Amino acid sequence: MELSNEYIGDRIRQARKDRNRTQSDLAEALGKTTGAISQLEQGNVQISVIELAKIADYLNKPIEYFFGEEYLGNDVQTIVAVIRKMPPCKIRLMPHSDSGVRRTVIPEHAAQ
Repeated sequence: MELSNEYIGDRIRQARKDRNRTQSDLAEALGKTTGAISQLEQGNVQISVIELAKIADYLNKPIEYFFGEEYLGNDVQTIVAVIRKMPPCKIRLMPHSDSGVRRTVIPEHAAQ
């Protein structure tokens, strides 16, 4: 996989379709025109990291998705995106036998 404007644009299109959103929906969320979204998805323009983060947030995808990192399906991508939006006080690192450390979400009632 070669990272390019076309590749990132294609990933944006795939993510948008995965979430059943139209180009108009995405354009409205970003304050852009549908033509600008079309140009972006075709790879005709370069996206800024700020805009990509906004798209990731709107489409509820981890930003790494747009660079080709795959998670184990839409459910896992959604969980990763939601956890990343949580305040740090709701997430803590816990020992894990495989990797040494893992993130754990603190249940709402336990975080108080």
